[in-house]
Amino acid sequence: MQYMRAERQVPCACSEKAKTVFGWLDWIVEGELPLNICENRLARKDSRLDPFAKATLKKYLAIFTILVEGEISKRTLSKYALIFDGWSVNSDHFVAVFVSYSKEGRATKHLLSFAPLPDETNQSALNHKDFIIRTLEYLRIDPCGAVCLVGDNCSTNVATARLLGVPLLGYASHRLNLAAERVLKKYETELDLIAGVMRKLSTTKAAGHLRKLTPLKPIRRNVTRWRSAFDMVNRFLDIAGFARTVMRQIKDPIVMPSAAQVTRLKALRQHELSILQSVSMALQ
Repeated sequence: MQYMRAERQVPCACSEKAKTVFGWLDWIVEGELPLNICENRLARKDSRLDPFAKATLKKYLAIFTILVEGEISKRTLSKYALIFDGWSVNSDHFVAVFVSYSKEGRATKHLLSFAPLPDETNQSALNHKDFIIRTLEYLRIDPCGAVCLVGDNCSTNVATARLLGVPLLGYASHRLNLAAERVLKKYETELDLIAGVMRKLSTTKAAGHLRKLTPLKPIRRNVTRWRSAFDMVNRFLDIAGFARTVMRQIKDPIVMPSAAQVTRLKALRQHELSILQSVSMALQ
């Protein structure tokens, strides 16, 4: 007799085939591996699991998905918060919908959907609202049970929350990003200068010279993430002397920050960025 992990332990008989199916699913899902790993010669050789076909694995994965959806439907309380966010890669845009609720003093969150909008040409609030409602209805969760929508503080999300008839609770991390943008705006001249230096140090020739002087590599800024500005300033101050040497070696006329600007960057790192970093860690 063995025990299945659930809300309570339930004795059950488990066949060798069931162990094999669960073993492959657990390995692939938890390890974020491709489905065809079960047909890989080396994986089969080094695994204790019995050989398994990808097509058979997909069949059981679909069955398992239905079981998980049923569990989410049963476990979600009558009152819950909706969490809503988007993610883009290349030209593809995906929307994620979660439900969150508190049970016995513990916060619980379930991912309901992670997919493109049905009509990708329409990014309106109405289309997002319909996507959320269809997701809830598919999982047999009452849309009227939503008490709020948690998401970025943008106009589309404000309108989506209004259409759903619930308040919008903006992400604290998003508000922190907005505050960081206001702080960094005062240092845009210095940040633009070191961004240019980092860009030049990332070229093949300059990077080769830099590697002879230090194992530290240049870090470039992502303007949509304030943390990248923090990392870029830190790295520049660590390699500023090496950077000047490299620029002389490759005879590049790129403008380096002046002594006064470097002093301002050190103050930025010591004060504003360290405060933002501590707030970010507290939010996590």
